[in-house]
Amino acid sequence: MVTTCGDHFAALDLTEGRELWKVPYPSFQYNATPVALKSGAIVLSLDSRLVAVDRNGNPLWNFPPPKYILPSPRPGLSLDQMDFTSAIAVGSDDSLYLGSGDGEFSCFSPQGTLNWTYNAGPLRGIFFTASPVITSDGTIVAISTEASLYTFSSNGELLWSLPVGAPAKSLVQPSPLLGSDGTIYVLVAGKLVAFSAVGTKLWELPLPSDAVTSPALAPDGTLYIATADKTLYAMQTTSKELMNSPWPKYQRDLWNSGSSF
Repeated sequence: MVTTCGDHFAALDLTEGRELWKVPYPSFQYNATPVALKSGAIVLSLDSRLVAVDRNGNPLWNFPPPKYILPSPRPGLSLDQMDFTSAIAVGSDDSLYLGSGDGEFSCFSPQGTLNWTYNAGPLRGIFFTASPVITSDGTIVAISTEASLYTFSSNGELLWSLPVGAPAKSLVQPSPLLGSDGTIYVLVAGKLVAFSAVGTKLWELPLPSDAVTSPALAPDGTLYIATADKTLYAMQTTSKELMNSPWPKYQRDLWNSGSSF
C-alpha cells in the first residue's frame, strides 16, 4: 500500500503496516494523491514537479527533467512555471492528466514527457484543484474553481466549455463524476448539477451547504454527497453505476484505488 503521511509519501506492508520506503512530500499540496500505472510506476505531484518511482521507491523520472528550459512566460507573467494543484487522472494508455494553479491543464506521457497544455488564462484567478475524469470515448472532463466545466480530446483539443454555477468559495473543488448513462455530475457552490455528454444541463438540485468532498455513486444509482454542514446526503439517480471508462471519478473507482489497472 502507498499513501501520503505527513511530510512523506510512503509504502507500507499490508500485513504488518511496516514502512517499506518513503520519499519527501510537501504536506501543503492540494489534492495531490498518487496514482499507479500499468507499468508498476507510481506517479505523484510535488509542488512544481511530477515524480515517478517504481514499486520499491526508486526514482524513474521527474518533470521538469534536468536542464529543462521553461517556455517564454505568457503575457502578464514574469515567471511561468507549472504549479500542479489537482489530483491526476489516468487514461487507457496511461497518459496523465492534471491541472495547475496558474490556469493550465496538461497531459503527460507515462514516461513524463509533456504532450500538451491548455491555457485557460493565468490572470483570471483560475485554479484546477479537482481531479479530472475520463469518459468511455477518452474525453477528459475538468472543472475549475471559477466553476467552469471543460472537455478535451485526448490530443488536447478543447471540445466545449461552459460556466456551471457560482465560483467555489475556497480553493477546494469537488471532482466531477460520470454515470453509466453518460450523465456528468458536478458539484458547485450550493448545488449539484447534471449535464449530458455534450454539455446540456439536465437538472440541478440546490444544497443547503457547499460540498466538501467529491461525490460517490453506488451500484444501485444512489449518489452520496457530504457537505460543509456535516451532513451526508443520498439521492437516487438514473445512473445505475459508474461509467465503464478509464477514470469515471476521483481516484478512479469505489475503492479510491488510484490504479489504472
